[in-house]
Amino acid sequence: MPCPLKSARTSSCRSWPISTGPGQSDRTALDTVPAILANQFVQQQKSELAELQRQQAQLSDKLGDKHPDMVKNRHAIQTAEAKIQGEIAKVVESMKHDYQTALTQEQSLMHALDQQKADALALNRKGIGYGALQRDAASNRQIFEALMQRTKETGISGALKTSNIRVVDNAETPRVPASPNKLANMMLAFIGGSVLAVALVFFFEYADNRIKSPNEIKAHLGLPFLGMIPSLTDQVEGTPLLDNGVNAGFAEAFRMVRTNLVFSTVDNGTQSICITSSGPGEGKTLVGSNLAVALGQTGQRVLLIDADMRRPRVHEVFEMAQEPGLSNLLVGDTKTAEAVKQTRSKGLWVLPAGRIPPNPAELLGSTRFKDFVTTVGQHFDWVVIDSPPVMAVADAAVIANIASGVVFVVGAEMTSRTVARTAVEQLANARGRVIGAVLNRVDLDNNAYYYSQYYRRQYGEYYTSTSASA
Repeated sequence: MPCPLKSARTSSCRSWPISTGPGQSDRTALDTVPAILANQFVQQQKSELAELQRQQAQLSDKLGDKHPDMVKNRHAIQTAEAKIQGEIAKVVESMKHDYQTALTQEQSLMHALDQQKADALALNRKGIGYGALQRDAASNRQIFEALMQRTKETGISGALKTSNIRVVDNAETPRVPASPNKLANMMLAFIGGSVLAVALVFFFEYADNRIKSPNEIKAHLGLPFLGMIPSLTDQVEGTPLLDNGVNAGFAEAFRMVRTNLVFSTVDNGTQSICITSSGPGEGKTLVGSNLAVALGQTGQRVLLIDADMRRPRVHEVFEMAQEPGLSNLLVGDTKTAEAVKQTRSKGLWVLPAGRIPPNPAELLGSTRFKDFVTTVGQHFDWVVIDSPPVMAVADAAVIANIASGVVFVVGAEMTSRTVARTAVEQLANARGRVIGAVLNRVDLDNNAYYYSQYYRRQYGEYYTSTSASA
């Protein structure tokens, strides 16, 4: 055992009787403690106490308990005993402190000893591992040396052997290069280019979110499909109208839209139809004008109202004056009989836009316009209202709320699905009843295969032959 630990344990053993033995009240046990026996003050006080006790015994034979000498003697005895007790308490407290100090030192040294033992064990284990590694290294060195010796022997024996290799025929320069193979590379390039081209076509088709077919109208807008209007490639003098020499396919497309519209509005009484689109340039005015002409050709009375008082075009289509018109009528500048004009088309009357006002939305949202539509409904079977685009101004939403139905015109390959869907939502928020959608400006000549499930070239030939025979 190390010397510091032995010293700490000796100190704790010396102090152990005081800290674990009897209490301070046991004078007999405390008097036997070496530290107290060695205390001169305690021994001197004990001698004085013994002398006082002896004097007390002598005085008690002669004097009473209350005699002043007896009282003085007892007081001296008590004082001596108090001094002895106080000094013993100090010695005991000092020994307790020494015991605690020795015990703490012993515990610290024991912990250090345990750590030294653990380090010694770890070093011993490392020594064992080091010895094993030394043995492995020596064994590997012997194996390596043996292998090197074998390698040298093999090299020497190989050099001594005679070669049996001989030249059979001299090498010739090839007439055709082995690489690159031009034919194979061209075939791979053709196949790779074709696959990439097809992938790009499908990618651009997927990335193109413009509405191009009736199925997209049904799927993305949730609207019934009323028909599609082909784009005109023939030169027509003026605006193309059904009674203005257009081709048979164009006229038949509007008759199909008219038929679907009539069967979609089976309610009795006058039908007021709002014609609108998402944005400008989709052909809503052309659709509204030809639809009004087509309805008039069935023998019904039709009134076409140009409610686009921001960019009016109906008066240009039918070649008439812009004023007086709807705006003049709503502000009270003219009468209905003066503003409504009959056209050359059968059963069709037109109310132009009139002078462009500063507040078209307020005029269209007024009670006077609503009453006017109701009033003219008593004289006409159909009231077709050409309104501004939905996304441009709020006029279309106001008219959609008043009209009994809305025909939504979508320009083929012009309008994105998001814009068209937003426009339909705005009409729905205005409580407008969207009857269906018309796909306008469909390029049947250049995209015949794309629209093959809706239109074939034989249909046009059928229209042409029918017109010629008639």
